[in-house]
Amino acid sequence: MKKIYLLLFALFFSFSSYSQTGMLNGTGYAPNFTVTDINGTSHTLYNYLDSGYVMVLELLSVTCGHCINYAPGTENSYQTNGPNGTNVARFLGLEVNSSTDSTAIANFM
Repeated sequence: MKKIYLLLFALFFSFSSYSQTGMLNGTGYAPNFTVTDINGTSHTLYNYLDSGYVMVLELLSVTCGHCINYAPGTENSYQTNGPNGTNVARFLGLEVNSSTDSTAIANFM
């Protein structure tokens, strides 16, 4: 019985020791990336961060019920902290479903 517990502990420890690295490679820094929005404007993460903005990255799907339910809260935060509010933050919504077209994204916005 002790061997089973020891084996389970070893498995748990081996999985949990790598769980915090993700895409950060253990550095704690998000990788830089550039995306183009539906209007053709490019957005580079580090450009916003270097300008002193707080970046809010929302990974969403326009067909996701939870995303739709939380959209008003995100919009409220955008109005409060975005360019028309305190101007301390920038918001990027990143559609995770590659088959979603620009029309569906525009309707979601």
